[in-house]
Amino acid sequence: MLPEASLEALRTGCYCSAAAMLEAFNACLTKHSSSLSKLAATFPFDDHVWAATFSLTNLRDLEIAPLNVNAPAPPSEEIFCKIRTLVERHPLLRKLHIALACKQSIAAPPPEQVPISALQILDVENSPDPEASRGAVVAYLAAVLPHGAHVHDWGFGPLRSFWRKVAIDLASGGEPDQPGDSEESTEEESTEESSAEESSTEESSTEEESAGEESAEDDTAP
Repeated sequence: MLPEASLEALRTGCYCSAAAMLEAFNACLTKHSSSLSKLAATFPFDDHVWAATFSLTNLRDLEIAPLNVNAPAPPSEEIFCKIRTLVERHPLLRKLHIALACKQSIAAPPPEQVPISALQILDVENSPDPEASRGAVVAYLAAVLPHGAHVHDWGFGPLRSFWRKVAIDLASGGEPDQPGDSEESTEEESTEESSAEESSTEESSTEEESAGEESAEDDTAP
């Protein structure tokens, strides 16, 4: 057994939440509540585990997946109430990743109801594509995240494309693109590239013609 309050990092995960496992996990968090600074726990939480997580006093890096993927999610208000409590109870928190796997959409609370935090990294890995537009997502995150906070958007496919653009917009000052800006920008870039290629082709053709003329002159010279 580890000495009291000596564990600094803990990673665990499973698809179920058996009572014995939850009890052991809860006891571990309680025992090391003052030393744990990094926690990754990807399994469904019960109220006791939530309470034990709230009690951690030195938490800086948190990754959790507290919902049961095979069951309907609780109301949005209940989920965000717990997230709000996490932020309020952990002023040292710098990196947060919460996977909210559920079968229906979740409505985020108004920006004025989101507590101020010292968060530096918001991990959106594999987050679903929001129903809101990218501009609305950028505006919301710009309003609730501390200045300089970074959105980590690791992932693949269309989700990565959406969140990567969100991260870029936030990094540029939280100014969301206007609808269609991305398409227009892409078209402009494509047009510029085509023009550059045509110009390069014309220059090459001109150089070849000049070289041919010079060669012909050399051949006819006495």
